[in-house]
Amino acid sequence: MLKNSIIIGFILCLFSCSNDKKDEVVDFSDITKSSNRYKEGKVDLKSVEKRVDNYDSLNLTLKNFIDSLELNKQSIQIVHQTDFIDRFENNFSQKIKVLLGDDTLSIYYWEYKDSTQTMNVFYNWLDINKLVLFEASKMKGEPFKLLVYSNKIIKFKSLKMVENELILKGFSEGFAFKFYIDKNNRNKLKWFNVENEKLIELKK
Repeated sequence: MLKNSIIIGFILCLFSCSNDKKDEVVDFSDITKSSNRYKEGKVDLKSVEKRVDNYDSLNLTLKNFIDSLELNKQSIQIVHQTDFIDRFENNFSQKIKVLLGDDTLSIYYWEYKDSTQTMNVFYNWLDINKLVLFEASKMKGEPFKLLVYSNKIIKFKSLKMVENELILKGFSEGFAFKFYIDKNNRNKLKWFNVENEKLIELKK
């Protein structure tokens, strides 16, 4: 009888310990859900901070352009897409996207040490695209505007382009460009000169 009581007591003790262990089991699905919520919050916060940092990281020329056109600073994104012009050495380059109504405006900016280096890059760009200076050729691809100054090249890409005069007023050099090319949606290139701060289309 005593032996049976000891066995029964031992079994009850094991059962009790088993229940205690079950109470200590952690639900990992709850931890995962909580962890995901925390991570999502962190990503959103960093995203907002990144957009602010993007404006702060712009060089003065691009900052002035964004400010003069009163574009949305919070929408600025850094672009890492390469361009043919990137093949050539430069002192500084930067590419950004910024909201423009229901479209985005891409701005590619390259700065060079002098006009000789700038013109070398520009003429190589003409050659690779089989273009002739001041000739209203046709060129496939999305529309763009290309401004060539003495020590910088700036390229704009957008389906709904900003007006030419508005773009020029956004830069300190403004109308002091050497070449201005405008490629429209019909793949046609237009070359411009300036007279009294007005763009005049050049026709060869």
